Amino acid sequence: VDALLARARRPGSAPRNSSGRVRVLVVEDDRLLQGVYRQNFSTWALPMDVRFIDHGLDALVEVGREPPDLLVADLRIPGIDGFEMIRRLRDNPLASDVAIVVVSALSEKDIAAAGGLPQDVTVYRKPIPFHELRGYIQALIAQHLRNRRPA
Repeated sequence: VDALLARARRPGSAPRNSSGRVRVLVVEDDRLLQGVYRQNFSTWALPMDVRFIDHGLDALVEVGREPPDLLVADLRIPGIDGFEMIRRLRDNPLASDVAIVVVSALSEKDIAAAGGLPQDVTVYRKPIPFHELRGYIQALIAQHLRNRRPA
């Protein structure tokens, strides 16, 4: 994963995301919830590209290949769980600008008992608060557009 990220950020390589669309990677192993995400996202008509992964290690490889602008993750996923996946991403400076949102049924106490999460990770409780998630993505899109404007 580190090698993939380093190659993606090599001098002279294409900018990370020049498409004008926000790239979202959802890490959720429950197929039903993946369908709920798909259904809701399809009604938003926002400039976003969404990929779904159901395994923590596969998500790390995908981030290494093509870092998303936003990672939406459950904490209880197969393989490397969400806690470890997020720790590994935050330990790698090349992935430090990936925004992370956790959507979990775990309580704050349960999250703290499992080692907690970095302070820059936004945590939403299940059921998935789509209105809040949409606002978060709209803010990312606005930031994306501001960053693309010539100085």
